[in-house]
Amino acid sequence: MNENQSNSVAIYRRRIRASLERVWENVRDWEHLPWLHREAFARIELLEAGSWGWRARIGLHGDPSPEIEVALRIESDAQRYVARTESGPGIGTEIWTQLQAAGADATDIEVNFCIPGVAPAERDAVGRGYTALYTQLWDQDEAMMIRRAELLGRRPKPGAAEIDFIELGDRDALLRRLPLCVEAFGRRVRILDCAGTLVAHDTVCPHMLGPLEDARVENGAVVCPWHGYRFDLASGCETSGGRLRMFPAPRVEIDGRSNRVRLVRGPAASTR
Repeated sequence: MNENQSNSVAIYRRRIRASLERVWENVRDWEHLPWLHREAFARIELLEAGSWGWRARIGLHGDPSPEIEVALRIESDAQRYVARTESGPGIGTEIWTQLQAAGADATDIEVNFCIPGVAPAERDAVGRGYTALYTQLWDQDEAMMIRRAELLGRRPKPGAAEIDFIELGDRDALLRRLPLCVEAFGRRVRILDCAGTLVAHDTVCPHMLGPLEDARVENGAVVCPWHGYRFDLASGCETSGGRLRMFPAPRVEIDGRSNRVRLVRGPAASTR
């Protein structure tokens, strides 16, 4: 794979349950590193990107927090890419990854860890460390790619357009069950109590279909765990002023006489 095999400390192989298209999409997605892989990466700053790949400054966990500059270069014709550490701890490290389609929804990967300056007696231990790390990273990436593929292939459920409201029951009883996810009008929504106000929001991030079912809420905004995008619960808009907006959620209505709650088809709204 790499012309300089003398620095190789280990080779990691596995089959990923995602198409080659999804895997290449994941390779180009630098934004997810400090969010999906928050145990390994503290932050990332993109320096440049193009069809060739990307270069970024990446903060690692530690005290003080070390920082490395990594360039990921794609060799599309060879179906491989290399991540090179160009500055910081581990400078000169090259991690080569070879990809091969193994069916419509499977991809075989082979990762070669080429680490300079490792003493022969330490090579196996270093190799085990990299293999363990990449097993975790690919586990997380695989789960993300599987979910994305499932949502991209999802079709509206029959009958979703035939109902106009969904009964949720007594308000006090509902509060004890929150946060609560339900199927509503062909989509999955989460209902929660935000500072005393009942709100509903879609559970699919509009950026790359990230999971918002269990996403944390900060200052009235839901935060996507994949890439850190934040969406205002009242408007559904991205809080940074970008163009992204969550799929409109149904209205939450409370009957003042019966104290019963229901979800109503229509523009997003909230109620106390």
